[in-house]
Amino acid sequence: MTRRYKRFSAVVVAIVVCSATGCANQEPAAEGGSELERVPAETEQSDAIARTDEQRARLAAGQGYAVGQYSLGLMYNNGRGVPRDDAEAARWYRLAADQGLTEAQYRLGLMYNNGRGVPRDDAEATRWYRLAADQGLTEAQYRLGLMYNNGRGVPRDDAEAARWYRLAADQGLTEAQYSLGLLYVTGRGVSRNDVTAYMWFDLVALRSTGAIRDNGIHYRDLVAQRMTAIQIADTQRLALEWNAAHPRN
Repeated sequence: MTRRYKRFSAVVVAIVVCSATGCANQEPAAEGGSELERVPAETEQSDAIARTDEQRARLAAGQGYAVGQYSLGLMYNNGRGVPRDDAEAARWYRLAADQGLTEAQYRLGLMYNNGRGVPRDDAEATRWYRLAADQGLTEAQYRLGLMYNNGRGVPRDDAEAARWYRLAADQGLTEAQYSLGLLYVTGRGVSRNDVTAYMWFDLVALRSTGAIRDNGIHYRDLVAQRMTAIQIADTQRLALEWNAAHPRN
């Protein structure tokens, strides 16, 4: 889950649910006590908060609020406050998605993509990704690019894959930047261009961690073998300028 979705899921109940139910102030936990005493109390408090959030979300969802429906879907998806139930998650996501909530459209696309709570259906996944991508959701744009790249749910179309990857890459999604770099290396859907590929891979190296960063560095260094020192220096400067102009959330 991206930071954006963590933030969204953390406040989603507070936005609409509190307007539907009213939110009582919670007393702070008492200080003191040993670590062994505090851990069970903290666990019980967390469970109680989860149950309260579920009750509020369910009330808001029942009143037709899309954000409440989406929140309840997340709770079933993650087993927070309720037993995990992918079919119920998909049902609530669909209700919110049908109202045009972008995050719910994307999440429902993931459910169809992975066959969780619904039969796996690449065409349905693509349809929901597209609805969210058309509204500018970065992760949906990237996923739609993947569908075109791999010919899942749509005929394979590298140019369309590149177009959707670019939209997500321009918003700073490193997975899309990496995938777009690969297309420029191979000349699939775009004209082969080592300089552009190097820039996207360099951005992946600057902005990510873990395996994707390692892969970005690997391909960046391979591409560098076909470039001059001047080209590398100029492209590194462009990558740094791009990175400075696109601060991460």
